Amino acid sequence: MSGSARRGLGLYNIPAHLPFLDTLARGVIEEMGEAGADPTALSRVTILLPTRRAAMALREAFLRCADGRTLLLPVMRALTGLSVEDADELALPGLLDLPPAVDPARRQAVLTSLVLRLPPRYGGPNGPEQAWRLARALGELLDEIALEGCDPGKLPELVPEEFATHWQVTITFLRGVVEAWEGWLEDQGLMDIGPRRVAALEAQAQEWRENPPTDPVFAAGIGAGGTIPAAADLLRVVATLPRGAVILHDGVEKMSAELWDVIAESPTHPLCGQYRLLRQMGAVLEDIRPWHGLGAPGLKPEGRPSGDLDLARRAELLARALRPAAGLDAWLDRQPDYWKPALDGLSLLDAPDVQSEAVSIALLLREALETPSARAALITPDRDLGRRVAAELTRHGILADDSAGQPLGETPAGAFLRLLARAVAEGFAPVPLLALAKHPMAAGGMPRQTWMEAVRLLERRCLRGPRPAPGLPGLRARA
Repeated sequence: MSGSARRGLGLYNIPAHLPFLDTLARGVIEEMGEAGADPTALSRVTILLPTRRAAMALREAFLRCADGRTLLLPVMRALTGLSVEDADELALPGLLDLPPAVDPARRQAVLTSLVLRLPPRYGGPNGPEQAWRLARALGELLDEIALEGCDPGKLPELVPEEFATHWQVTITFLRGVVEAWEGWLEDQGLMDIGPRRVAALEAQAQEWRENPPTDPVFAAGIGAGGTIPAAADLLRVVATLPRGAVILHDGVEKMSAELWDVIAESPTHPLCGQYRLLRQMGAVLEDIRPWHGLGAPGLKPEGRPSGDLDLARRAELLARALRPAAGLDAWLDRQPDYWKPALDGLSLLDAPDVQSEAVSIALLLREALETPSARAALITPDRDLGRRVAAELTRHGILADDSAGQPLGETPAGAFLRLLARAVAEGFAPVPLLALAKHPMAAGGMPRQTWMEAVRLLERRCLRGPRPAPGLPGLRARA
């Protein structure tokens, strides 16, 4: 991968049965080791990743692969987070000339106010609650339009005039809000979030295209997010740099061009994103090579039995399962016994209800902690199940690291605001009022102990016995 002998695109993959980040980190360390014993060589590497969380996980992977040595880590940036704050470190002088991005919360509030101005007959909302939801959906639509490189001014062209009246009303609604939003941004000297991100990607691609960096640049693990035209262009630039490389996940088995055409016509297929990315980069599967350092020791997942567990065969099984229906005949070239090692270690649990499922998963995760060096994770699209499992783990003294974050309403501040809203909505009735007053964040501007003494006095004198009249005047009359 190093040296001037490299030709074509720098496209690499890491087999699905190997830990992606550990394999990536070890390959980067070995690649930079070829340049000599310079201890600062690794710190001059730039690695683009799909998310900030992936960047944090890669830092941990470098520490695991350091074998006790001290490392100056590479510069790691999330592809979704390229912004003006990264301009100095990523050499993006063009970004400094762009207007600042609008704050997401401010955008939500302004879009809501713009939506409320539209009368219902033109698609406007019936109230603030509906306006808030419409504004959020509109913001997501504007981001998607920008990321796909489309012009929001062409929205009216989506629906011909001969279509149903309600379609015309929808377009009128969108056009009115979008025009008002763009005018507000211009008056405030701000830039919308989606166009700002696209501008960041385009500025970075242009900078590296005109001034190729002499230090290595890697882009790793970027799948569906790389299908954004601006991101795909940046990845192609990275792949053509003298010391650049794009490292992909490998969940693909060899398939005919006909089967790939079927996948290309199926946007919901798991491999469609990777196919689109390669096509937008002007690459084909044959351009992809194995990642550097795949023969290095210590790449087997830790905490797993190494006997009959054939991870490579399991990866083959999963890749074959992703074949479209037209390619199911490929299963006939293997005997059933061939797949048995791939199924070792896999179990099916039929739970009677979601709570039993959560308890079982929590126990399995708890059991993994008893195995030295083992790592365990729950991957689920069901947020309710994830929260239930996290709650069950707390019974074992385990705090789960939830990658989806914590809903605002479940944070201490969010719970306090919910109690406040409930107390106001119910006219400061005794039960919601006491729940609000006894919340840890309630203190009334006085020491906590003094506040709680006042709350207990209020409870004894005003809230016990017959219910007081609604509202604060009723409490004052009772006092």
